[in-house]
Amino acid sequence: ELTWFWPVVREGKPVGKVTDAIWSPRLKRNIGYAWVPIDLAEPGNRLQVESEHGPLEVSTAVIPFIDPRKEVPAATLREG
Repeated sequence: ELTWFWPVVREGKPVGKVTDAIWSPRLKRNIGYAWVPIDLAEPGNRLQVESEHGPLEVSTAVIPFIDPRKEVPAATLREG
């Protein structure tokens, strides 16, 4: 099985790769993880991703993407 990673580019040069991406219903946008050099990982850096649909403008974000104070209730287990 072949795994494909979208290239992450800055100023026309490859600097990393997207390792995972998905639609976030809560944020109403695509989110993902990418491997980039540590100096580009700081929140707010503007980068491009070369997808099969064309180039995408992206920016780095703080992890977790949302709810760092855990204010949204987590899913609960149900017995029975």
